Amino acid sequence: MIINETRLTRQIKRAYSHGGYTVAHIGDSLAVYTDMWFIMCPTKIMPRKALAAIVEHTGTLPERGTALEVHKGADPQTVIQADVEIAIREWISANTVEDVTMTLVTYKAMQIFQAEEEDGYNCYGTDLSALEILEYEVCRHGRAVVTDRNKISWSHDGTQVVLRVVSGWHKYREQKIWETLESVDLKPKDETEI
Repeated sequence: MIINETRLTRQIKRAYSHGGYTVAHIGDSLAVYTDMWFIMCPTKIMPRKALAAIVEHTGTLPERGTALEVHKGADPQTVIQADVEIAIREWISANTVEDVTMTLVTYKAMQIFQAEEEDGYNCYGTDLSALEILEYEVCRHGRAVVTDRNKISWSHDGTQVVLRVVSGWHKYREQKIWETLESVDLKPKDETEI
């Protein structure tokens, strides 16, 4: 399992209190997503504590082919299926795929991932709190890909986890730092450095 059950449950509870989340029952899988992260997992292997948190917030799991939007202080709202399909396509699209490796560098509460290019490196940052959805070994050693230059994705045994990423900065000072990060190989040379 690539998902850390306790930390996914924490992220679901955090999302419930801060902006809400959507849960959709698609075929034999459940998709749960916010603005910053997305998971799709076969229902039979979905972490039980996460399922319990969803049921606590909604009263029940959505029926197959339906979705609910969940916010603290409001009743769960049914989401139009076409909107769910658009959101899921956006999350799991794979237009531009680039393999990335987790580095030992964090910057502004983001974990830095890096891809090697012919003329240097591309760096991507993802929110550390969202990254905790994954087991550490998956982050460190699992295959991750960046799609559309704004999402990083892991897949295993029918489970997919996708997180939003940042690439580059708008402020001049931060732009220079990012350019420096992209000019250096940040990946450890061997596992003894970890």
